[in-house]
Amino acid sequence: MKIAVVGTGYVGLVTGTCFAETGNQVTCVDINEDKVEKLKNGIIPIYDPEAMSNVRSIIGSSITYCEDEYEAVDKADALLIVTEWPVFRTPNFEKLDEKLNHKVIFDGRNLFELEEMQERGFKYLSIGRAKINA
Repeated sequence: MKIAVVGTGYVGLVTGTCFAETGNQVTCVDINEDKVEKLKNGIIPIYDPEAMSNVRSIIGSSITYCEDEYEAVDKADALLIVTEWPVFRTPNFEKLDEKLNHKVIFDGRNLFELEEMQERGFKYLSIGRAKINA
């Protein structure tokens, strides 16, 4: 499966790494260009004394890092949102619709209204709320 992860902070980067380790093709996007460039060069901007020695060998080429959210979702099977940066609160849903292979959003931040996701025809899974199976 190809998964796009929005936000490469502690949650997003670790989540993306876990998905990649299990054989998925993962694309991560972040608005911080410096962080994206470091990640592309194998520099991980976090510290974890248990994980750091294994991170680079696990990640390999199964994670692609992008600076543009629409590049990240291109041909992705699902979008996983783990940040609430303002730029991700107001996406161009038409662009998402044309870029995603499947209209599936896993929203770990509850950014969108359920009714809107239903109307737009997205399968939408958020935290502690009803699942939308449009």
